[in-house]
Amino acid sequence: MVSRLLGGIEPMPVKNDTYFRHLKAGEKDYKRSDRGGLFMLVTKTGSKLWRYAYNFDSKQKLLALGQYPVTSLADARIKRDDAKKFAGRRHPPLRQSQGRAPQCANGAGQHF
Repeated sequence: MVSRLLGGIEPMPVKNDTYFRHLKAGEKDYKRSDRGGLFMLVTKTGSKLWRYAYNFDSKQKLLALGQYPVTSLADARIKRDDAKKFAGRRHPPLRQSQGRAPQCANGAGQHF
């Protein structure tokens, strides 16, 4: 019934914490996407790392959001949403995590 409503296209299943919890290390690093640029990088050593891929000034960038399970799926989604809001104001999300913008050597508060 659902596929008939969507014109024969099956909806993508929603990924939850259980899906990411059961990912295992492989012979090489691999990625599993969530949505909206958020993905988990599973390394060959077994580390599970949240990453957010985005474009800024027509360049692809990557932002580290934390290690799983310290940073849960819900927390990673919140951090991704915050980074999207910040990037929407024409500032790279990296600046947000660093605190304040760099200043000139004379301390006049002018930005580079």
